[in-house]
Amino acid sequence: MAALEATGFDFHIHAIGNRGVTEALNAIQQSGTVNGRHRLTHVEMITDADLNRFKILNVTADAQVGGEFTQPQYWHDNDHLLGVDLANNQVPIKSLKDAGARVTLSSDWNVSSLNPFIAIQNAVIRTPQNISLEEAIKAYTINGAYTMRQEDEVGSLKAGKLADFVVLDKDIFAISSNQINQTKVVLTIFDGEEIYKK
Repeated sequence: MAALEATGFDFHIHAIGNRGVTEALNAIQQSGTVNGRHRLTHVEMITDADLNRFKILNVTADAQVGGEFTQPQYWHDNDHLLGVDLANNQVPIKSLKDAGARVTLSSDWNVSSLNPFIAIQNAVIRTPQNISLEEAIKAYTINGAYTMRQEDEVGSLKAGKLADFVVLDKDIFAISSNQINQTKVVLTIFDGEEIYKK
């Protein structure tokens, strides 16, 4: 990490359990700098002591909440393996957001669907670890662009950026949160060119 970060290489580290998250953050703290745009993906279990380290170290927390197994009603299915306390707060995106962490959402295909509207819906409704709809959209757009060092090119609609956007069949801010997963794309513009139209 010390050798590669200086060349502009950002690390994408898979860390599912709390020990994996701690060790990855330790490695970044010991060998990286805040100039790195490192990312920990999965982050299914995180100790309270590590939550604020994401912001301090400028590490993005990349979570997957598209799978039904990430929903709170399934958290205690593995109490016998994890213990009740550790199982009680899986994929803590709200806790990360409250601690000031940058959160991105992704699919982990083929473990869960590629459809971002499923994960956006789940991110919004999975109380007590839910985030706002606006935060979920940012997690799929501008926050992801930042981790790829492309926030000046993509990730939001702004003069001077590439014209990459989709048109949806419904206003997801105007419908029930439980209907977001039914959203369909009707038009895709990539770099100013129409590449898909329903």
